[in-house]
Amino acid sequence: MNTAYVNPDTGIREVQDVLLEILTDVGACCEKHGLRYTLYCGTLLGAIRHGGFIPWDDDVDIAMPLADYDRFFTIAQEELREKYVIQTFENTRQHPWIWMRVYRKGTTYLRRKCAVMEIDHGIALDIYPFVGIPDKALPRLLQKLALRLAYALQYVELWRATDFYSRRRHIRILGRCISLLPYALRRRLNRFLCRHALKDPGRYARTCTLDAAPFVPKYATADWKEMTTHEFEGRLFPIPVKYDLLLRTMYGDYMLLPPVEDRHGHTDFYGGVIADPHRDYREYQKKLLAERAAGA
Repeated sequence: MNTAYVNPDTGIREVQDVLLEILTDVGACCEKHGLRYTLYCGTLLGAIRHGGFIPWDDDVDIAMPLADYDRFFTIAQEELREKYVIQTFENTRQHPWIWMRVYRKGTTYLRRKCAVMEIDHGIALDIYPFVGIPDKALPRLLQKLALRLAYALQYVELWRATDFYSRRRHIRILGRCISLLPYALRRRLNRFLCRHALKDPGRYARTCTLDAAPFVPKYATADWKEMTTHEFEGRLFPIPVKYDLLLRTMYGDYMLLPPVEDRHGHTDFYGGVIADPHRDYREYQKKLLAERAAGA
């Protein structure tokens, strides 16, 4: 993984310690206010296969039913603000994702190509909302198209920063077209699309989450309803009772370790990452931007 850890002796472990702190604080906030959540994706996989973090993983994912997700956004901005920054496209112009992130203040997880973006660049936890998917084909297709457009309307900020336009022709054309829209119009359109496409999962038999994977009805909503707890780095967190079925849906034979060459995170696309649990990202960002300006 192309990550520069400020302390190579401890490296990823220090980042994971901060992520565990974020997860613990977010979990405590959810429990205090009766909000439902679960470990998700690689974090759920790590809990089952490793009893904690996947050794080479440096992020944390959780998921919430849509109503709990919306409540958490409102509550956390007030209750967690001393230690954390809560960002979505609703409150941060260049936030490139349509899901929420919780950043630990005073830390760095800076994707080099993204240094120009006016977002938080600290160590962060991702929160995905569960969204209901209609049973009928036409409403399901319209929802999928709406969410793809909403994703593109926000993701254009990342395309600009990383020069992703040059890699895929159809993405390049779409990105250029979206870039012509004023930000205020993009935001209103995004809100309109999300308001109509984000459906309460409790009303539908199938569900999925707003992540970077294709939005398809891959889960039965009922499979996420019954919860238990499982150890993750020595602490207990909620996971679905049917975790085996769900992990097989996500990863197939999930207990089989990937080849050594595939044991890395998601950082190479961004030109590498600077990770420092002890210093604010602005120190590194300022230096990178100065280097970029000098080389221009």
